[in-house]
Amino acid sequence: MRWFKAVLLLLIATLLVGGGGYAYVWYKAKAYIDDTLTVLLPGYRVHYETLVLDPRGEVRIESLQAAPFGYDSAIKVANISIRADAPLFFLQPSPVSAASDWPSFLAIKIDKLRMDLASDFMETALANQSVAASKGLVNIAALGCGDVREFSLPVLRDMGYPEIQADLTIRLDPDNDNGRLVLGSQIQLLGIASQRLVLEVSFTPGYLAPQTLLAASPRVQRFQFGYQDLGFNARRDTYCAEQTQVTEAEYRLVHADLLKAQASQLGMQVPERLWNAYEQAIAPGSSIDLGISPAGGMGSELFVLMNAPHVLAERLNPSLRINSEGLDLTSLDWESLLPDADQAEQLTPQEEGLVNVEQLKEKILSSREVQKLEDLKKFYPASFDELDDYLQYQIRLYTHFGRYIEGRLIEVADNKLVLLRRVDQGYASYSVDRNFLETIEVYR
Repeated sequence: MRWFKAVLLLLIATLLVGGGGYAYVWYKAKAYIDDTLTVLLPGYRVHYETLVLDPRGEVRIESLQAAPFGYDSAIKVANISIRADAPLFFLQPSPVSAASDWPSFLAIKIDKLRMDLASDFMETALANQSVAASKGLVNIAALGCGDVREFSLPVLRDMGYPEIQADLTIRLDPDNDNGRLVLGSQIQLLGIASQRLVLEVSFTPGYLAPQTLLAASPRVQRFQFGYQDLGFNARRDTYCAEQTQVTEAEYRLVHADLLKAQASQLGMQVPERLWNAYEQAIAPGSSIDLGISPAGGMGSELFVLMNAPHVLAERLNPSLRINSEGLDLTSLDWESLLPDADQAEQLTPQEEGLVNVEQLKEKILSSREVQKLEDLKKFYPASFDELDDYLQYQIRLYTHFGRYIEGRLIEVADNKLVLLRRVDQGYASYSVDRNFLETIEVYR
């Protein structure tokens, strides 16, 4: 009997050690998940019912709900799983803090994320979007759709979408030894569309860590974007046709004519085959595949080539397929596709497509202000935070879209500035968003 007691004690001890070890691993994984959710959703009350742990490298939480503070409704997720090929990956204090900590793959999967467009917090968000949209310009995708300025969440609800339901997958495949990193993602919006992205980057082997990443000489080797319509295009055509009281075919013709007219006003010379490709791309059930694969990769020279977009386009070696049919881009004159700066400058504020503008307000400058302008000598660079010191100064701006704007600075508030510019009828005030600015220069 002694051997039986010894075996029994050994078995119990093994179970206790194994159970204690699993409890420790479960606790560490839960702490990792809770900390991650706190960082990702700082303004939400987060609750989940079940935590499932696989010591081989997977953590899964089920029945998650995230409610914004101050609201009762919640965003619901059926389950979220995080997988890595390294066993006990989540036991590490910081799973990606050093190069040796990276697994050969890391995957995040979100199943059945559901957001009710009639929930209380969405009502507030939709109201804010409606007010903002009423003050903005018409997005090119919404041209010809009546009073619709953009296909925002309020418009999606009017189109008959009661909720947004999404499935999302993100996968990271790092290879520190060979200097390769591949990031892929795929999202499917039920009844709307699906999108997929693939980004491949090369870098100096052994430098894949936050503290050494800048010295890794990263170069983009490949980028791919895929889009598949799952019902949005057909619903958009029906909705916009109803808004304008025309047939769906007539709406598509009006939309195309307005888009061509805007391109013509901007001095863009778009060949007919690109217009045909665009019409195919926005048709119901369409698919789009866009890719770039620069020879030798693309690194820091990208910032230099941004000043010559037509050269950059050729350097990126782009490819385009619409409905599985390839489009020849090699013979395109990329420079002619860009807006002409002189013609774009002549557009009225209502037609301005690159910066947000306020309603025209006439204002006459005093002789003292005019004389002060004449005494100024040269433009000097300035930051947005310094502009409070230059009210009533002449400034010029360059936007990320390549636009040039010049006028007298009359107001700086929050994340925008207001310029006074001369027009045919006198003067007009322009409101420009800070996020659109690339360069600011003050005449002083």
